[in-house]
Amino acid sequence: MSGNQSEPATERERQIYEWIRQNPMISQQELAQLAGITRSGVAAHISNLTKKGYVRGKGYILAPERYVAVVGGVSMDVMGEASRDITQYSSNPGHVHYVIGGVGRNIAVALQQLGVTNSFISVYGDDHNGEQFKIEAANRGMDIAYSQQLSGSATASYMYINCTDGSRAIALDDMGIFAHMTPAFLEERLPVITNAEMLVLDTNLQAEAIEWLCGHVDRPLFARAVSEEKAVRLRNVLARLEALVLDTAESEAISGIKAQDVDSGIECARRILEAGVSRVLVGIAGVGMIFGCSEGLWLYSDSRYVKGNANGSGDAAMGALAWAWLEGYDAELQGKCAAAASFMSCDSIESVHEYMDIEAVIEQSGRITTQSL
Repeated sequence: MSGNQSEPATERERQIYEWIRQNPMISQQELAQLAGITRSGVAAHISNLTKKGYVRGKGYILAPERYVAVVGGVSMDVMGEASRDITQYSSNPGHVHYVIGGVGRNIAVALQQLGVTNSFISVYGDDHNGEQFKIEAANRGMDIAYSQQLSGSATASYMYINCTDGSRAIALDDMGIFAHMTPAFLEERLPVITNAEMLVLDTNLQAEAIEWLCGHVDRPLFARAVSEEKAVRLRNVLARLEALVLDTAESEAISGIKAQDVDSGIECARRILEAGVSRVLVGIAGVGMIFGCSEGLWLYSDSRYVKGNANGSGDAAMGALAWAWLEGYDAELQGKCAAAASFMSCDSIESVHEYMDIEAVIEQSGRITTQSL
């Protein structure tokens, strides 16, 4: 924010400023609905912003020239890392890590680290985890102005245990809060979505919300499938997708083929392309990533990342794929950059590798083995 630095804006004024910045023609009534206050309260805040020099008048503050809207989940991830082979029905030694995650949030972070301005739209609770997310988002400079903190609700959480080789032993999610991202919730935020260069969503959204977005947004739509159960929410909108990123766990629910090796991965990708998706990226543990579009099919692999923490790797891939697409890279390089981001994230406890940036992705992509299929 720029203005008279001797008169800093309050937290509420900063929030309203961000909404106006992204949609200069937003009405005071719309602002009141987003903020959960009265219209007269909004008018008072705008008056203060004007006096402080942050706002010169309705319609004068412009949105960024190019930004991405990300609609999806944020959660507190609890990772258990076994120190030795897991014994059932017994306590197992290991390490426990708490990390802010969530598919949509991870994608927004990946985009930000790659220099892509984005607005992250989600819901989170007023509990400790929700406050931790707000603090982390502020420290990162994330735009969460259109996300909503829900009173009396628990922030989504995801708990999982990895074996010594990095494979997932079991996972549990508590994400009922995302049911609040209804078509009505999204409609209030439609201007910031339709003004974006593209929309990225994940299947933490209910099918009704996904289908509503597909019917009301004419921007390129990138989707990240999340879990076998939630992946089916994309079945009715595949032809609307510019890009789809998924893993073995979601492959059968969407394509009818479980992608667990190269041959089944190829068939899975082809079926998804035949369903109308323009480009598809399939992650297969121990194999690599298969990327397909009208220009061809490629397998990307890197033996250095056969093992590792794969949580968030597909989200990093989605962020890199969206970035490469925006940059106008050719199809093969788009897939390679996405694979590089994915492989890098396997080498970090964080959902998105903390050192992943444009230079790192380009460097890593040069080390990847590429096979035309």
